[in-house]
Amino acid sequence: MTSGNLWTNFVKDWAADNGTSYMEAIKDPTLSTAYKQRKKETKREAKTSQYQSLKADAIALAEMITPFPEKKARGRPAKYATDEERNEAKREKTILSTRKKREKDKAEVKDNITLEVTKTLGEM
Repeated sequence: MTSGNLWTNFVKDWAADNGTSYMEAIKDPTLSTAYKQRKKETKREAKTSQYQSLKADAIALAEMITPFPEKKARGRPAKYATDEERNEAKREKTILSTRKKREKDKAEVKDNITLEVTKTLGEM
């Protein structure tokens, strides 16, 4: 923007953006509403940027005085570092439980076979 009055600079820029002359732009009723809207936005931006800088300064000052303690993780600590480790442990657990079940089933089958054989031999 060039130096000078904010209103005249805004009118010149608005006229250039809308493809009209300076005099036609001043007659346009939407010009004043656009100027008011821009004024509101610039005030809002100035306030928020000032607030953000004050907030950042306050946090930096507070950290210099007393650093923040690290927050504890919520809940139970993770048993495995990655999903791959968890999946591998789950697969091993499944294999062990399947192996135990098969051994138990084999033992039951052997017991049933021996009982049947002894009964048939005893009857003869």
